[in-house]
Amino acid sequence: MVGLLIVVSFVVSYIVSAPEGRAAWRVDAGETLFLTAYFLVVPPILAVGVFFCCWHSVRHIVRLLLLNDGTATQLELGDITGATGRFVRQATPLSVGALGLFSALALAVPVAPVEWIDLFGVYLVGIAVLTAPHIIIVTWLDLDTKLWESTRVDHES
Repeated sequence: MVGLLIVVSFVVSYIVSAPEGRAAWRVDAGETLFLTAYFLVVPPILAVGVFFCCWHSVRHIVRLLLLNDGTATQLELGDITGATGRFVRQATPLSVGALGLFSALALAVPVAPVEWIDLFGVYLVGIAVLTAPHIIIVTWLDLDTKLWESTRVDHES
């Protein structure tokens, strides 16, 4: 069923993408196929942890660096240290808030987690709690940058 949904999404996104957007479509399709194979082969707990730490978060960091005019300018000038410092300063308040949320969650569980599987369960609940604000922020960024307007096809032409 998931495979069918992936194929349907490929077909629909290919049809609605403009010819000049097909390179981006190929990148998305390649990433989707890679991640599908990855999640089929790697044990689930390891797959999710590595995915969030090494793929998902890195993509968001790069995206945020490029969306910030000051940071993007620093990167264009080759000032990686300055761009990284700017990102760290801007990300610190939200990161501290997320750590506070995880700390509160750890204190709120009825029985203190002792085994790794229990700690992992608390971690997954925390990730779920952070997902809603995450989706709201990413959607706001997409709307603010008019990301999806550049991928629309003018069907009236």
